[in-house]
Amino acid sequence: MSFILRGYLIHRWKPFRVASQLDGEYAFVANNLLCSARSLDQLQGESRAHVNRRAEVYWQGHQTSPMMGRHLLVDSFCPQVHGLCTVKLAVLLTVIGGGGGGGGADASAETMAGTEQRREGHLLMVGDPGTAKSQLLLGASRIARRAVVTTGAGTTNAGLTAAAVRDGAGKGGGTGEWTLEAGAMVLADGGLCCIDEFNALSERDRTALHEAMEQQTLSVAKAGLVCRLSTKCSVVAACNSRGKWEAGTSITANIALASPLLSRFDLILLLLDQTDEQWDQALSAAVLKKACQRTRKKQDAALFDEEALKTYVAYVQTRPLSGLSPEARLVLGRYYQSQRDSKDRDVARTTVRLLESLTRLAQAHARLMCHRRVELADAVSAIMLMESSLLRSPDGTSMRGTPDCHRAQEAYEAYEAALLQRLTINKSIVLNL
Repeated sequence: MSFILRGYLIHRWKPFRVASQLDGEYAFVANNLLCSARSLDQLQGESRAHVNRRAEVYWQGHQTSPMMGRHLLVDSFCPQVHGLCTVKLAVLLTVIGGGGGGGGADASAETMAGTEQRREGHLLMVGDPGTAKSQLLLGASRIARRAVVTTGAGTTNAGLTAAAVRDGAGKGGGTGEWTLEAGAMVLADGGLCCIDEFNALSERDRTALHEAMEQQTLSVAKAGLVCRLSTKCSVVAACNSRGKWEAGTSITANIALASPLLSRFDLILLLLDQTDEQWDQALSAAVLKKACQRTRKKQDAALFDEEALKTYVAYVQTRPLSGLSPEARLVLGRYYQSQRDSKDRDVARTTVRLLESLTRLAQAHARLMCHRRVELADAVSAIMLMESSLLRSPDGTSMRGTPDCHRAQEAYEAYEAALLQRLTINKSIVLNL
């Protein structure tokens, strides 16, 4: 639930005292309050039923080609950005999040140690300037039910976590009391935290983010204040490389971030501004077409507008999942084992966190497609995103692809067949599980 408060700002002086400093404060005089329900949890039953019927009708229309329906949803996100379908899909899944969220044997989402497994995923976009990273960050904040946008270099004293501050002089000239000032991660609890210029973070914030992103808590012990704050939010971050991207060097050397912090991200996508005649022609044509429009062109009727997409995202976030289907478990488990057995595997990446990231991505994709459980297509799409990640394939040009809407189903089926063949899985056996 969000509120819009209208009014005017005034300055008023505190009571005068002899031999004390004159002090004042600002006050906001409100004259109008508007309530805006950004989450489907606060919507009335009739509105939720209307969204449910609209989603059912939409996916019934794409029953024979569900990937075409997904492609239209992805195109509806940040329509001013040309291409980057893979990046847009990754951002959408990060905003939606995974987790069981409902009944079923697998809905508890607990690890063997008894601790709750986080459902919120994290995404990092790395690349050259002018590759639409900031626009995607702002687009994600607009469709999330709750979002905080900040930069690594422009945070306050609280930074991304929390800080202990003194609230000023007390009575009689004594020192004031210590209070905690919440940072961006704490304020974004239950929503989305968008961080630009991620590599410009202070060393204090980088250390504190290890706990905040993985355990989703923030342990504070400052100035006699000992507490634990909740930071259950997804993180979508963006940063530039230290210079020209060097393909032969490690990720840590290119973006000046330590491996323990990078391992918290489920996906790291690389966006490079490389010379490509076909891509440059398509991009320039799209930009010039928008610049030559005298009036704002009405959006394509097949696409969702921003408000409808925001409502749809809030709706699918509340849909329960009954767990993973047998075929999804087989594909995810076989892919994880193949990465573990690979000779050139990244030891720091191919841990149990890889399987957890794949599970979260598959669950988020199932929510996006309004599935009741994680199906084979959701598992394959999660693996596709993981293969596109910088941690698996350091090729920034693969992010540019803009497949035709009518060929989206054909492209998916070709990738699925190649993946099952690589994992030595017979599709006919999988479908009979």
